[in-house]
Amino acid sequence: MERPYTISANDPGIMDLVDYDLSEAERHLEIWMSNHPDDCLVEGKNPLTIRIYPTFFEDPEQKLQRDAHKKRMRRFREGRWPEQRPYRREWQWK
Repeated sequence: MERPYTISANDPGIMDLVDYDLSEAERHLEIWMSNHPDDCLVEGKNPLTIRIYPTFFEDPEQKLQRDAHKKRMRRFREGRWPEQRPYRREWQWK
């Protein structure tokens, strides 16, 4: 599962880490790019802007929980949830 996003050397989060020094921010991005050559693409040079394609590895147990949650939400949207059914007479106390 890939979620691409763009990061620039002048983004506030990066600039805060390097005390607002643009050349230092670009240097950090270039170091990251050299360590992850298959995970990024340069989009701009002034300031340095890269598109990152990280791959997230998921725990099988988390996948099962997420799929079960999706199934419950689908049932709820389709009106197949017990609370959404009309009140049935045979369920009443006698």
